[in-house]
Amino acid sequence: MQSISTQILRSLLLASLFAHPTLFAAEIEWRFEAEGRLAGKPAITERRLYITGGNTVYALTLAGKELWRKELAGNIAAAVAVDGDRLYVHSSAGLHALTDAGKEIWTYESPDPGPLVDGRTWGWGNEILADPWGWYRSAPTVHRETVVFGSGTGVHAVSKDSGDRVWAVPGATVTADLVVYEETIVAASWNNSIYGLDSASGKVRWRFQAQLPASKGLDWIGYRGFHLTPVLHEGRVFAGTRGTYFYAINAEDGTEAWSSKVGSSWIGSPAMILDEGVYYGLSDGFALMGFRHDTGAQTLFFRTASPIFAQPQPHGKKLVFGTLAGRLFSIDTVSGEGQLLINLGPEENLYPDAFKPENMPKDLNRYQAIQWSIDRLLTNAQSVLNLTIHDGTAYVGTGSGVLYAVNLDLQGE
Repeated sequence: MQSISTQILRSLLLASLFAHPTLFAAEIEWRFEAEGRLAGKPAITERRLYITGGNTVYALTLAGKELWRKELAGNIAAAVAVDGDRLYVHSSAGLHALTDAGKEIWTYESPDPGPLVDGRTWGWGNEILADPWGWYRSAPTVHRETVVFGSGTGVHAVSKDSGDRVWAVPGATVTADLVVYEETIVAASWNNSIYGLDSASGKVRWRFQAQLPASKGLDWIGYRGFHLTPVLHEGRVFAGTRGTYFYAINAEDGTEAWSSKVGSSWIGSPAMILDEGVYYGLSDGFALMGFRHDTGAQTLFFRTASPIFAQPQPHGKKLVFGTLAGRLFSIDTVSGEGQLLINLGPEENLYPDAFKPENMPKDLNRYQAIQWSIDRLLTNAQSVLNLTIHDGTAYVGTGSGVLYAVNLDLQGE
């Protein structure tokens, strides 16, 4: 296991605090207001862009003009999967197949409550409650003649033509997108495990169990779970946990290649591979991290002032990433030099004060107050929940329900 020394972190932090990013003129080309958080990444084809917000699927032109919208039975917090002239959408009611004109073809019923927590482990009382930070859901993945997805009841494989069940593996909640390595479905689960499943039958081929922070109570649910979509590269699975660890796992047999522990922060975002590096954002660690993807040696620590939950995206030789404070950054992963591209939210960073007790309503219980604070932050700060880059434009989904198209090429890469 690779470990980041306190001395290195301290020196890098001090350097970053005195390095002020230079603002350059990235420009908003257009914006589109949807109903509900834009938790799912925009799906882009040659001529269209599909987003989800609330219980609605939207089809837009690449210029931001609405072509159609379709309301579904449940809330949608995942990206649309596009397969030819068909769309597959996972909602809290199940899996839906649509035509590219928005007509519903079939529905596979599979109620999905999302990640649940025992309120006692968070000091919220004796109820089983929805995890207030568990915003994302598993997007459908098309593999051969099936559509696979994770849910609150495990993993499902459905015929993409008929919507009939092919197989299902009951188990712990899976909110991450499933990824496919040859004929193995890789599923990251909230029970702190990643599974390799046979794509034809769902049979478990291997299981990888993550570590928990030794200094924390092992019964605290807040440090358990592979909550982020894994990334596949050169036969390895790269994924982080809420338990402060990031892993490179061999996709063939589920054995560990290397791992790294990062302070006490959740790993905030799915990883992204760029050249020889693997990069991801931290939650309350407020930083973008970089490592060599082959050895796990640390290469980058770029400090921000709020969490990074959206997967970083490559743009030329740089990475673009966004924060819950509504800021969009670009970073040169070789030099470590970062630039603030644009601030989608207010000038003031709303995150530091968002969860102070004095700023919460006094007539709400603790759990309700946390939910209220999260909703207010995501809406008022234009928090970046996801990001897709296409032809020099960043399509940024926010917690307020606004999709921004941001031109990244005004001054080149």
